[in-house]
Amino acid sequence: MPGSRAPFLRPLFLAQAFWKFFGGKQDIAPATPDNPPPAEKRLFRLSDETGKMQMIELKPVTRAALDPKDAFVLDAGSEIFVWVGSNASPDERGRAIAYASDYLFKFGKDRTLPISRVVENFESDAFLQAINPA
Repeated sequence: MPGSRAPFLRPLFLAQAFWKFFGGKQDIAPATPDNPPPAEKRLFRLSDETGKMQMIELKPVTRAALDPKDAFVLDAGSEIFVWVGSNASPDERGRAIAYASDYLFKFGKDRTLPISRVVENFESDAFLQAINPA
């Protein structure tokens, strides 16, 4: 085709060579929805009451489950919240974010999910919406 007297066919030849290089032209897959289905929320209590730090899942996920003596990890699907009770031990306060980060790895969650720290009586609107959906 190169050197042909029909230069208007050159773009067609290049397009065919391009697609051939990549294994041929394929149909485009249908679009995926922008809003994934809501994930199941999970709530974990982080407590050192027994002398050893433990992370225990609680059900159901409700605001009433939050205890000022402990810290909690809430997986809201699109964000991880760490709620720290006003009477949580220094160890619980200091290690809660690390436990939330470990949770992402251990449960195969998206490692880019944001982790937000929330303190009792200073809860953000996003946290309140996540734990008490309207």
